[in-house]
Amino acid sequence: MTLTLIFNALQRGAWISWVGHTGEGVEKAAAGCLVNVFSVIEDNQNNNRAQRRNMWGRRVVLSQVKCRVTAASAGLVLVLLAGCEAELRLEGVEATSAKPIHRTDQFLAIERAGDRIVAFADHGVIVDGQMTEGELTWQRIELSEAAPNFIDSAQCADGSVYALSFQNELWSAADGKWQNTAVPTEEQLQSVACDAQNTLWVSGAFSTLMSSADQGASWQDFSMYEDFTLTGLAFGDAQTGYAVGEFGSLVKTEDGGESWNMLDPITDDFYPLAVHFTSANEGWVSGVLGIVFHTEDGGATWQLQDTETVASIYGFVTDETAVYAFGDLGALLRYDASSGRWVDLPSPEIPVHYAAAVPVPNGLFLVGGWGVAFEVPVSPAQAAPVDGGAF
Repeated sequence: MTLTLIFNALQRGAWISWVGHTGEGVEKAAAGCLVNVFSVIEDNQNNNRAQRRNMWGRRVVLSQVKCRVTAASAGLVLVLLAGCEAELRLEGVEATSAKPIHRTDQFLAIERAGDRIVAFADHGVIVDGQMTEGELTWQRIELSEAAPNFIDSAQCADGSVYALSFQNELWSAADGKWQNTAVPTEEQLQSVACDAQNTLWVSGAFSTLMSSADQGASWQDFSMYEDFTLTGLAFGDAQTGYAVGEFGSLVKTEDGGESWNMLDPITDDFYPLAVHFTSANEGWVSGVLGIVFHTEDGGATWQLQDTETVASIYGFVTDETAVYAFGDLGALLRYDASSGRWVDLPSPEIPVHYAAAVPVPNGLFLVGGWGVAFEVPVSPAQAAPVDGGAF
């Protein structure tokens, strides 16, 4: 039984953690056998690192060494493992798989519609949460057949939630089932938004800008066909919207999307990572190295603001009291309108990024890379990770 399970894993080219994360499932159970196996291999290979790398496909990633055993090597491994006596225990595997959030999930988007929170990750992973009396109950959904890699999401005024995939598809739930529709463009899309009339908007490469007033059934093209990528979309009110992009490009509508006009660039040689407007005139754009620009006159002029960080800022979110920014290396900031500065907020120190956030009654709920998913109170306090989430 043990050899059969290991052989099947090896045939699939399964990753086996050797150093760093050996506390779960198969990794823990087979650790003793693997140590013996690799010792024999190293002896037989006369400590030739190059040969061992070619044979086993070893990679070094930061402090973790992982070994990928190919199907061609499976026979030799079976012979070496035949003398192992360690029992293979699958309790850890089953327990980990049963969690709603896995440490390998790469979250890039999240939305809140009433008491419902929906987070989107890679490989078709959707985590749907329901808030009841302050507690979140999560359901994990895996769209394994299509396996879309979600990159952005939007919530419409009617409460509907849409997710944009790297495959240029829009996903939404109907009768409890997630369905997709392809956006008719060959350009790579990067952003999705929804205006006050529940019209969907997408933007992307080659200044692509398109809208759909019928949930993606048909599309209207507003693209400028210029050689820059529109990286983000935001609407300040029912009539005013903005699209930002490479080289500080700025496009604006003041008639609810009927027409769009190019404004002067925010600044030359600027790549916006996020855009956020709280009204028709006031908004922010962010970039790498903690760069945040602010406007109070509808994009006519922009001022660079102090953020107290050099981390890339990937997004903004607003609750009833303030505007927040979040990004790389666990950066979390709150805007102080009286001083025009961004103040660093206490949050868990994590080696990965916050990619998206929504306000919740007790603070902010943030998601990001490597299973990051937890609530951070606005006041200084310990964050509470979701079962299955990670710091």
